[in-house]
Amino acid sequence: MKKIIILLILAGFSSNCVAQDSDPVISSNVWLVKTQGTWVNGKEYGYYRIVVSRIVGDHGGDSTTLEILKVVDDSLKVIKQIRIPSPGYKGYVNNISFLQLDDKSQIICLD
Repeated sequence: MKKIIILLILAGFSSNCVAQDSDPVISSNVWLVKTQGTWVNGKEYGYYRIVVSRIVGDHGGDSTTLEILKVVDDSLKVIKQIRIPSPGYKGYVNNISFLQLDDKSQIICLD
């Protein structure tokens, strides 16, 4: 089984986000969602999650996205979506695991 490891550096990402004013709606082809951790920037805060969607058709595969969510008036808004490498047409993501390195970085592992 192939593993893809992504190092997520949390320091300063929220100040560089391009706002995408959308609701954190999950589409019907989502296969796996894992939320891990929070971020804080002054009085703003939120969460981040990994969303794995199955691609159906002639060549099936996965699409994997890191979503950064911000808490606004007791609701969540997606402020950034980052496409991250996944096995694509070569296989499927079966699990997501997280390893906290320190207070500013974390490893995301797609199994």
